[in-house]
Amino acid sequence: MNGSVSTLTRTRPWDTEFAIAAGFAAAVAGSALAAWRFPPDAPGARLIVLAVAVAAGTALTRSARACLPAAVIAWLFCDGFLIDHYGELRWHGWGDAVRLAVLAGAAYGGVVAGRICEAGAGSGRVEAAGEREADGPAG
Repeated sequence: MNGSVSTLTRTRPWDTEFAIAAGFAAAVAGSALAAWRFPPDAPGARLIVLAVAVAAGTALTRSARACLPAAVIAWLFCDGFLIDHYGELRWHGWGDAVRLAVLAGAAYGGVVAGRICEAGAGSGRVEAAGEREADGPAG
């Protein structure tokens, strides 16, 4: 093994394209769940459900490059389907800016949480007894 330490299978962050698609899927699922569970006159509760879904999606992918696109896609779903109806997009002033900031924070928080969990799982390194000594010098 040339002095390398064998580790448990460790995953890497997804490719950006797949992570953006996963963010889109999280936005669709979160929007559907929020619309199903909460009435139109509860936009705060709907936003919380969507933010949790986006955070879960970005925690799964752990892609920092895809967290902002996931937040923007989720914000478009929030604006078009959870705040307004029938997919109609309108600017609502500071309320929209706050919703976008909440979703962006949730997306980035999901990436951080996913990477923390990965680091915790990746710290369980496995090394066979005497493996380094048996390999001798690399070369």
